[in-house]
Amino acid sequence: MPYKIIILLLVSLFLQACGASSNVRPPEPLIEIESENSVEVVWNESFGGTDEKKQLKLSIAILGENLFTVDSRGELSAFNLNDGDDVWSVKLDREITAGVGASEDKILLGTKDGAVLALDPKNGAVLWSRRLATEILSKPVAASGKVIVQTVDGKIYALDEKTGRQVWQFHKEGPALSLRGTSTPIFIQNVVITGFATGTIVALTLENGKLIWEIPVSQPTGRNEIERLTDVDAQPIVNKFRLFVASYQGKLVAIDIRSGEQLWSRDISVFRDMTIDSKNIYALDDRGVMFAYEQSTGASVWQQAQFFGRKPSPPAIVDGNIIVGDLEGYVHWLNADDGRILARTRIDDDPIVTQAVVRDRIAYVNSVSGELTALKLKNNQESKFSFSFKPDKN
Repeated sequence: MPYKIIILLLVSLFLQACGASSNVRPPEPLIEIESENSVEVVWNESFGGTDEKKQLKLSIAILGENLFTVDSRGELSAFNLNDGDDVWSVKLDREITAGVGASEDKILLGTKDGAVLALDPKNGAVLWSRRLATEILSKPVAASGKVIVQTVDGKIYALDEKTGRQVWQFHKEGPALSLRGTSTPIFIQNVVITGFATGTIVALTLENGKLIWEIPVSQPTGRNEIERLTDVDAQPIVNKFRLFVASYQGKLVAIDIRSGEQLWSRDISVFRDMTIDSKNIYALDDRGVMFAYEQSTGASVWQQAQFFGRKPSPPAIVDGNIIVGDLEGYVHWLNADDGRILARTRIDDDPIVTQAVVRDRIAYVNSVSGELTALKLKNNQESKFSFSFKPDKN
């Protein structure tokens, strides 16, 4: 999609927000909580960070015993998972817009000028670079010897994981206007599944990119191009035979991947990635309200409005609970059964926009300014002291 179109969309949305500022509900204030849980900071380190205005979602990744971060200026860093010690850091002469992706033996990044970089996780050395057509906004992913990349112009590329050579390409023509973002592809055996700005999801053969099926998630409605946006930007999720997909200003749907039959759908506007546990799927709508739906039936389990207007990060599951960050650098833990807030802590004054990564009951969270923190929820039931949190007034 041409950059002028994306810029025009952002300008239009900004002007709409300014013009209706008197009617816009402000972010939900944080409520005081009393909890039997508290948060332990296992370690904290800093790296480069990025400009919030660029709307980049530079995720972090775990490979082996190291955690990898990258900032928009191209500084790639490795930290030890256990104590946060610096392992190595390199400065790439590239503007990074997507990452960090990881295969078994490579770190994968995408750039503003449409290049895919594969790097050695031992030292950050560039193993290969492949220039594609346009900007990359979702992290490259790898499976079965191939790296799959989606670019903002509606193209899917498969590259040879060892050399970066292009194996195949699939193109889906997009609408005139689109959100700034793309879905991150997923794999089911030898099939690639991803969403598009057209409000559809496709399945492609991993071997040659041949279209297997295409399913509409939602249909555009509305009086103008902005109201008709139906992008599928959230990464699809698979659990057993169910595929869960959501679109902006559209629906969350469950699809039987064996037959392609739609099992259920719910009206909700989603552009952030979702998460699941053994029972439910958890999604944030475009206002920041979190919803829990039963995976088998789509029945509503609960909703939590505490994050309305707080621009929460995509939810993640840690030790049976849900974790999200927000625009003021707070990290919140929610009970997965009923949505109540168990605990919170603040790691930074700046926003948290990327999904936490989790290993061994520890959540690793990063802010846009580059604060990287390892957090663990502690149960204080046996303590005679109660834990009470009052948000800062400043």
